[in-house]
Amino acid sequence: MDLMQRFSLVLLLFVPCTLISQDYYQDINTDSNVSLRIALHELINDHNTVSYNACKNHLKNADEDPNNSNNVILIFKQNSIPKDDFANNSQPDFWNREHIWAKSLGNFSPDGHFGSNPAYTDLHHLKPCDMTVNASKGNKSYDEGGLQHNEAEECNYTTYTWEPADNVKGDIARILFYMDLRYEGGEGEPDLTIVEEVNTYPNPEIGNISTLLLWHLEDPVDEFELNRNEYIYGVQNNRNPFIDHPEFVALVWESYFSCINLSTISYNEPCNLIEGCTNESACNYDEIASFNDGSCVYPENYLDCFFSCINDIDNDNICDELEIFGCTDPIALNFSSNATEENFSCEYQFSSSNALSLQGILDLDLPSAGNDGKALHLIALEDISDLSVFGIGIANNGGGSDGQEYVFESISISAGDDILLARSPDALSSYFEDCFENFEHVLQANTSIGHNGNDAIELFEQNQLIETFGDINSDGNGLDWEYTDSYAYKLSENEWINAPVNCTDNSISTQSSPCPYPICNDFVQNHQAIYITAGWSIISTYILPENPLITDLLSPLTGNLNIAKDYLGNAYLPEWEFNGIGDIQIGQGYYLKNDTAAILTLYGDYTQPDGNPISMVNGWNVVGYLRLESHPLDEIFTSLVESDLIVIVKNYLGSAYLPEWEYNGIGDMYPGQGFQVKTNGSCILQY
Repeated sequence: MDLMQRFSLVLLLFVPCTLISQDYYQDINTDSNVSLRIALHELINDHNTVSYNACKNHLKNADEDPNNSNNVILIFKQNSIPKDDFANNSQPDFWNREHIWAKSLGNFSPDGHFGSNPAYTDLHHLKPCDMTVNASKGNKSYDEGGLQHNEAEECNYTTYTWEPADNVKGDIARILFYMDLRYEGGEGEPDLTIVEEVNTYPNPEIGNISTLLLWHLEDPVDEFELNRNEYIYGVQNNRNPFIDHPEFVALVWESYFSCINLSTISYNEPCNLIEGCTNESACNYDEIASFNDGSCVYPENYLDCFFSCINDIDNDNICDELEIFGCTDPIALNFSSNATEENFSCEYQFSSSNALSLQGILDLDLPSAGNDGKALHLIALEDISDLSVFGIGIANNGGGSDGQEYVFESISISAGDDILLARSPDALSSYFEDCFENFEHVLQANTSIGHNGNDAIELFEQNQLIETFGDINSDGNGLDWEYTDSYAYKLSENEWINAPVNCTDNSISTQSSPCPYPICNDFVQNHQAIYITAGWSIISTYILPENPLITDLLSPLTGNLNIAKDYLGNAYLPEWEFNGIGDIQIGQGYYLKNDTAAILTLYGDYTQPDGNPISMVNGWNVVGYLRLESHPLDEIFTSLVESDLIVIVKNYLGSAYLPEWEYNGIGDMYPGQGFQVKTNGSCILQY
């Protein structure tokens, strides 16, 4: 059935509304939904406005009880009460002004972004309403279902939705259609949109469009609406077109009406009623959308949809096409502040090898107390023939740099060696137990290594600063890099994770603490420390806990955790005590949004990866990593890549592995991390 045939059929569902308004619409173009919408918006735009106080008196006339001229009819309770029973002082069972389109869903109240604008006093969407029912309805969207309201007994409600009485469902729908059409973001006005969603706050959106269209058909225009529209036209000089011409709804929302069986007033199945971006190259492509609503968003030049560079061979977050080559080292004589890419032209008073790097800053609360838990963990990035060219400085209490205060012993170090510079090697040996052997070199520190958990650390080479942890000009107390009775550990070149402050208090060993030191994780198979960054991250675990309920596992994050989601979009919302995920599944990854960086320690049994194959569906998945040690990602996926089943793998930072291009921008997979995987078909990942 084509558009004009459906248009004609819809006409038969409605009685002609009024002859008075025909001249009002004489120039309206109904050739397409786009041209109709534009023409109707221009027709009803810029109406005469009245004060909010005047609205009260106008509603007495617009919503007058046709059987009692001294009364008004209340929209949701559907009862008739005296016009003068206005709730000036919040009297119960009196009436006040209800915004059918809640003013918070558009921010158009006097104290909102748009202030006292036409939407706030538009009589078309203001209705008399029982004061307490108005408060109960709040800023809910409209949809079917829910609990019966104890006062407005013909209404039902849920957390996000409100269902009015049957005989005003069409009235409500046509009011909302008017608001969507009238307010399109003109100067000083909100841009209001009816959507498929119902949890829309604080967006200028309201739902549910598919339900409202059925209400429009089920509850046609009646004489009360016609009279009300006529009265408001006399005040504002604009009309609600969907009362005068109900058939316009089928044209404006053509994509939805194409799915409606007009004989049964229900949606045909299957029929995807979701508007969205249907362009697969767009960042917000919606694979379940069937109608392109013009919302597609595309990445900027040289960037992907996660604002990461498409080409960034050095992973410095500056796209290769935008790199400016020059000397990027601030301590070089020819440092260029404009340069973004090192071209190895730097000139120095000394030749820095950068062969040594800070790996961990420790201020642990050991049983022996005192300074015994103060240590620095370093790692050799290259072979070092003489370690004494390097030194350490402690910037105490944000007082700035004190320069180099400790010089390393004159020993040789091999690339990859872990070095522990400790005030009390014996005390740390007892505390770290078996994993102490992971340090190839343990050095005795002097009293200069007496840092507290709020002190910055500086690494020097040939007495020149090459690396800093923390801010030498800030006292770290309360800052995100504080490590009091705790530690900081470097995950990658530019990323540190801090264990919770005071997490080692009263612990006997690192394995028994809530925050085992990361170098010891390989020795602890009955629990796992997972490092969670501030903001969005993707996590997984190789631990099978005794209680796999996600609410219990994530309870240590209470107060900072905003949301957890699985690959299907099921969510755990701590604030609402809503668990749509249930139990965690071994081999699956989970998205987390956390306010702060944290370490989550899980206890249970270790699950061997070779005994836990991971099933993946065709399309997007979120998988976990089950090994105790890191491993190159491309080797893990080799068999599936050879079978042409892997399209892309991404980590939480947006870095990607693209097998088609033989490009691995992620590098290694690490325990505790999860990864997004898009496949060409259902498959099993086993390694």
